[in-house]
Amino acid sequence: IESRAASLGKTDMNRLVARISQLLISLSDEEVLRIYRAHSCVIGREIEIADTGRTAKAVGINDSGNLMVEYKDGEKDVLISGDISIKVI
Repeated sequence: IESRAASLGKTDMNRLVARISQLLISLSDEEVLRIYRAHSCVIGREIEIADTGRTAKAVGINDSGNLMVEYKDGEKDVLISGDISIKVI
């Protein structure tokens, strides 16, 4: 990890958060979704849905930002934030 570690030094965290917030606010919904989809760590992977204990494949993120999954039996579902927690298996 030493070769990858970085330090923010004496960065003013309030200014950093403010700058990140400004950047996010400047993006359109479409840009946010494009970035979200491109950097998702679960799309294409098998996940376990903690609330139900079921496993499914994360197949995408819909235009509302919800995770779309497909169960092994072919059933498809949309998981809404706050209703689930997931564990990549």
